[in-house]
Amino acid sequence: MPKVLPWSYSSLTLFDQCPKKYYHIKIARDVTEPESDAIIYGKEVHLAAEEFIRDGKPIPEKYAYMAPMLDKLLRIKGSKYCEYQMGVKKYPDGYSITNFFDKTAWYRGVADLLIVNKEDKEARLVDYKTGKSSQYADMKQLRLLAAATFVHFPYVQKIKAGLLFVVAKDFVTEEYEFTQRDAYFEPFIPIVFGTLNATSLAGNGVQCLVAHITGEIKCHEITNANTKLITTPRSKRKTVLLAIKLDAKLFEMVKLKKMMARMCITPLLYLKVVLKAKQKL
Repeated sequence: MPKVLPWSYSSLTLFDQCPKKYYHIKIARDVTEPESDAIIYGKEVHLAAEEFIRDGKPIPEKYAYMAPMLDKLLRIKGSKYCEYQMGVKKYPDGYSITNFFDKTAWYRGVADLLIVNKEDKEARLVDYKTGKSSQYADMKQLRLLAAATFVHFPYVQKIKAGLLFVVAKDFVTEEYEFTQRDAYFEPFIPIVFGTLNATSLAGNGVQCLVAHITGEIKCHEITNANTKLITTPRSKRKTVLLAIKLDAKLFEMVKLKKMMARMCITPLLYLKVVLKAKQKL
């Protein structure tokens, strides 16, 4: 299996927002993003919830509105883990536990609150949100955290999880089964190989141009192949046409919107890259 940089759901989100930003923050590490008021507020809320659940520390008056919701969580039976860091390694035939900071980790995730009831073989997974509305709740991060929880606590058979919108006072829930663990990871496998691992500019090729075509190719590793990147004129650079020719098979031309400007290669009108697509699924 091709080597993949350790990733998290937040990494995927950052890449989706702006691949160029992802490259500078996560790969080159030559840019530090300033914290917005919303980010600072979210960190304060998470810290207040963590210290209340873990240490019994009173909730600051500023966040007293969370008390009823956190009281309910505190009463749930089971061992409670706050800001629980989970590292997962991926192998061709499955997954295993690893240290969160292990450089060979495949996936990294942090559960805001994890409550494990070993006796009942169940767990509760809670992710705090400070948004003012739960209308567009994104459950994908929870599914990943649930899958990682099943790896770290293999005796757990069911997880009741939810996004707790502390400001909106809403709790959006889903349930997950151990038998579906791999299915929770699988949708992200082609995305990871096709995006996060495609952002480093190195050697005699550019490994940053296969994002968003993983539905066709699914899994990628860098090697030699006849590949051409054909860009549009400068005035229409928001669209890039990528054709991959591999083993005499021409894959469908795929439009990659806005990729040129976002991937640090805007000056190039024609570029030969070194890629090989290898189907894994």
